[in-house]
Amino acid sequence: VPSHDNTPSAKIKNISGKEFSGMAVLEIISTENGRPIDGWFQNIFPQQYFTIEGDKSGLVNFDVHVPYNVSTPVKCKVVVNVGQKMISKEAIIKIQK
Repeated sequence: VPSHDNTPSAKIKNISGKEFSGMAVLEIISTENGRPIDGWFQNIFPQQYFTIEGDKSGLVNFDVHVPYNVSTPVKCKVVVNVGQKMISKEAIIKIQK
């Protein structure tokens, strides 16, 4: 399937004052039926590990390939795990051709 590269990212803010490490996971979900479509986007490394200094922000990048035959918006969900805490954010992304 023809595609073009895209690198969605998530900004993670550390307000703890102490350095922390964790893992961010990208999920790509169809807005039409709510099912995962990570495979369509070749989201083969959905887990990214990070370390952020206290009171700083950092970006976590995910490499995906957007298929040309996808024209509907998709939901991108990033789940961040730091120790016992889990935070998730979602955004609807319009596919640019």
